[in-house]
Amino acid sequence: MVQRVEDISLSNRRASVAHISPELGMSVGRAHSIVRHQLNYRKLRSRWVPHSLTSEHKGVRFAASLEFLQLILRKAMIFLSRIITGDETWVNHFTPGTKQASIAWRHTSSPVRTKSKVPPSAGKVMATVFLDCEGVVYAEFMRKGTTINAE
Repeated sequence: MVQRVEDISLSNRRASVAHISPELGMSVGRAHSIVRHQLNYRKLRSRWVPHSLTSEHKGVRFAASLEFLQLILRKAMIFLSRIITGDETWVNHFTPGTKQASIAWRHTSSPVRTKSKVPPSAGKVMATVFLDCEGVVYAEFMRKGTTINAE
């Protein structure tokens, strides 16, 4: 059975366990066990890489990158000191936890742990922060329900 599963896998690398199991008349769990544990196969994703670049293309890319790097190194502080960026996010008055964060391996005879849901009534504020190369330029905290306008 293991050899037949391997033959199918080698002939079609994208064959799923759900495809292999009915073809060989076995359960999906058994097919998965053979593929994963006996054959030691894993699902791997491909990476995107620029395979189609010629040597000329690579040379042009390298020259452009080198020119940009030299320009930034010469005038980095002048360039960076003129940039101000900002971001905003909602900040809760409590740290909300999820059921997903409390998952842990336990024995079946272990007592069941419970987690109470924290009500969102504690409140939250929107933090708006503006930064430059030296640090925080401006920070504002606005309560929920406050409107933002030009003033």
